Amino acid sequence: MDEINTAVERKTNKARQRRWDALVTGLILVWLGVVVFADLGWSAGLVGVGVVVLLEQALHWLWNAGFDGFYVGAGPIAAVAGAASIAGVNVPVLAIALIVAGLWLAGAALTHKARR
Repeated sequence: MDEINTAVERKTNKARQRRWDALVTGLILVWLGVVVFADLGWSAGLVGVGVVVLLEQALHWLWNAGFDGFYVGAGPIAAVAGAASIAGVNVPVLAIALIVAGLWLAGAALTHKARR
């Protein structure tokens, strides 16, 4: 009986996760639409997307649903790059993103423990 309850709970969690992902994607698209419509510039768009992504991952963590390390890294990069661009600082976003992604992948590979 416990196996059935566990399977039902897993299916419910997956359905909840799909709805949550759709909501976050919708918020990002609405924000980008507002940015384009109001002609705020892509810097403001990056800040907003970074904040939404970080909030999503924070809520995942608070709900004990885990979080995705890629988005935890990508959110701040987007927000900081957008804010720096608004402030007039020239930031090579792609170079920073590549360095962070490479460090993250290398670190994950070095600290990965095999499952038993």
